Amino acid sequence: MVKLVQCVRRRPEVSVLEFRAKWKEYGEMIKGGAVALGGVRCTLSTTLAVKENALFALRRGTQEPFDGIAEIWFENAPAALAAMQRSEWREGLARFQAFQESFVDLEHSSFFYAIEDEVFDWSAELG
Repeated sequence: MVKLVQCVRRRPEVSVLEFRAKWKEYGEMIKGGAVALGGVRCTLSTTLAVKENALFALRRGTQEPFDGIAEIWFENAPAALAAMQRSEWREGLARFQAFQESFVDLEHSSFFYAIEDEVFDWSAELG
């Protein structure tokens, strides 16, 4: 599987609650657009507002955690590339970016394609 990963930071003037509401709305937008373009799975993650996140970043000398992570899976690289060639993809991308600009700090966010190698999955054993 190949996935488009979006690691985003909220704009400074956007509260955590506002970000989460917009992030959920963004997920609904993705659901409608990505499925039509060959996406097979999408997940949205939001950072937990716990002190351990800040402490972990401080101890490791890293930046603060991203506010949200979106992952859109495609069956393979050719499927992801084929989606990118379609006019619907470019139109959707412009629409998504315009929406994101209202609550995402795009300059301090990151968007990239990745391949996932599963190391282990014990979730079936957990219940």
